[in-house]
Amino acid sequence: MNLLKVNGIYNIAQFDISLLSTISNVINKVFTIIVEDQCVSIIYDDKYNNSINYELNNLKIEEGWSLFKINTSMDFGCYGVLQSVICNMSDAGISILVTSSFSTDYIFIKNNFVEKAIEIWQRHGFVVTG
Repeated sequence: MNLLKVNGIYNIAQFDISLLSTISNVINKVFTIIVEDQCVSIIYDDKYNNSINYELNNLKIEEGWSLFKINTSMDFGCYGVLQSVICNMSDAGISILVTSSFSTDYIFIKNNFVEKAIEIWQRHGFVVTG
């Protein structure tokens, strides 16, 4: 299986649900949006940090994540793919964040653990590019 390290450093931020309407001002700068009962979480490239902070007040931000894309074609009938990618991270003490789209999954790893994560993946037969 192939993993692609996507360029950029990503941040994860949270803000109050009452500010949801303001997201339209920065929607083109956001990688993903998760709307919950009381808050909204967004993931975005750090290069947009200033403009997002300007538009959205009182952000709670966790900075410094690298993004890996499962770069393999799969459909909803595939199972165990994501589990095979992340199963060894917990044992190594690596915190991850996973998000999915219609066609693939994305894994976020804190920057200080990227080299260790790549080493683990390669040791288990994954090809990491990017």
